[in-house]
Amino acid sequence: MKQVRNKREAGAELAQLGGPSRDVVAHQSNSKERRPGRLKGQIRVVKDFDRTPLDVIEGFESA
Repeated sequence: MKQVRNKREAGAELAQLGGPSRDVVAHQSNSKERRPGRLKGQIRVVKDFDRTPLDVIEGFESA
């Protein structure tokens, strides 16, 4: 990969190098700053969310 990057930096196209037909570019982060708690009060989880019904379990075990 280092050789491909060096050749790419020199201006060679990846298709000419026999590799994938994509350009190798630096990662650019576009993430926004996180604000913990901004969804507080907007998401509700039912009390039995982690209880799987017996028929669903049996369906997986019999498959």
